[in-house]
Amino acid sequence: MRAPGRSGESLRTAGEALRATGEALRGQGTPCLAPAEASSQSAEEFFREALAEFGDPDPSIGSPFQRGERLARLVQKARTLLILDGLEPLQHPPGQLAGSLKDQGLAALLKNLSAGNSGLCVVTTREPVAEIASRERTSAPRVDLRTLSDEAGAALLRELGVHGSDKELRKTAHEFGGHSLSILLLGNYLHQVCDGDVKQRDKVKLLDQDAAEGGHASRVLAAYESWLGEGTELSILRLLGLFDRPAEKASLEALREEPSIPELTEALFPRDEGAWKRAVTRLRDLGLLAPGDGDAALDTHPLVRTYFGDQLRTRHAEAWREGNLRLYEYLKTKAPDLPETFAEMEPLYAAVIHGCRAGGMRASRSSGRPRRCRQNISPPTRGSTRSRATDTATCCSAGSRLD
Repeated sequence: MRAPGRSGESLRTAGEALRATGEALRGQGTPCLAPAEASSQSAEEFFREALAEFGDPDPSIGSPFQRGERLARLVQKARTLLILDGLEPLQHPPGQLAGSLKDQGLAALLKNLSAGNSGLCVVTTREPVAEIASRERTSAPRVDLRTLSDEAGAALLRELGVHGSDKELRKTAHEFGGHSLSILLLGNYLHQVCDGDVKQRDKVKLLDQDAAEGGHASRVLAAYESWLGEGTELSILRLLGLFDRPAEKASLEALREEPSIPELTEALFPRDEGAWKRAVTRLRDLGLLAPGDGDAALDTHPLVRTYFGDQLRTRHAEAWREGNLRLYEYLKTKAPDLPETFAEMEPLYAAVIHGCRAGGMRASRSSGRPRRCRQNISPPTRGSTRSRATDTATCCSAGSRLD
């Protein structure tokens, strides 16, 4: 299922149907596995847990591609409900490889299941999955989920503490295109800043952006940016804009080291862990950070990450470069000399991306030179080498333009 952002009403409706299907499947004694959202660009942990759940004798054996095929065969043995929720971090962003999967194991799993499966595999994502696009009219139909209705949007605003007439609330939901993330952020903003008065929504200025590309959410995020002002909360959001995945604590610590980065981490000095934790809690309460325990890893909606990343890149170019350079210097040392898996190689791929964003094409290319890979990391698969090469070439091309 494909949805624009958090299509709450449609996901709830779909969820009811899935729960009913799951109960039917469970009634036959079949395991129903629903893994958590992908938190990185590797599905290693998911495959370890899923293979173990389905009785594989040694989930660690084989390349990602082989484990994906093996899991597919196990799933196909019985009527199983498999839910892959929030696949975007494992897909390529819009561009030449838009929607294709970065993880070979996951690609093998979905291709095999789409070719034949007595159960049901449900994928939720904002981007269509390229590997199974050819089967959209047959065994892998795509369902584009609806946005919130005016009535559902009005109900959500009321739940968030916004008050006004039913007509005004429905009109507000309509003005924001029924985009659930935008309405969620707007409701929290009105509750916190405007005493819940829906008539003060005009404080959220119109922006000349395509609603399909997150324009409605950008309007609200611009208002939050102005309201928060320069401080710890805004610094955290800008830091997350440097990433294309959840920000691990160690990476954030590298960014928070001295010396401070002007226009990026200045507000975080002198270091105050209490202030950092309070800011994280406040951002989660506002809906600007994803729920979580503590600050081991911080994540946010892709539209939020993209907005603050774009603002940092266009308005504070030197901070953007310095932040990416610091991440490059940190990540390039995190892969072992002889990586055994793609998960162990992941820091190097991330280092290349950050190095190119910082404008260091030569440096980012050289980051992989001292490393050697085990020959059995993965078997050759169609397009896999080309995909990685295209990623690096595109990234370094962008980096050379920054020089």
